Amino acid sequence: MADYINQYIESKVAATISANASLNARAEDLRKEVADADAKVQAFATKSGFLQTRLGTVSSQQLNDLNTQLSTARADRAASEANTRRPWRSSATAARPRPPPKSSRRR
Repeated sequence: MADYINQYIESKVAATISANASLNARAEDLRKEVADADAKVQAFATKSGFLQTRLGTVSSQQLNDLNTQLSTARADRAASEANTRRPWRSSATAARPRPPPKSSRRR
């Protein structure tokens, strides 16, 4: 019985060692594939002028900056238009005669 148990344990250990070796080999192959893919991505990014920052690509960062500037410019324009219209409204209102108050009595 002891021989059977020892043989069983040895076979399990051998299977574990074999599986471990296979998995390590596959992991190394995958590491190489990832490194190759990463090198290709870096080459493409350099070739196309696509730079990555912690906030995203430079292109998307520039687009966000332009959108912010556009929003600010629109807000400034709206404020300027409101300021230029305000004096016209007050002078136009002051120049118009006011209608007499309506009588509360009905006829």
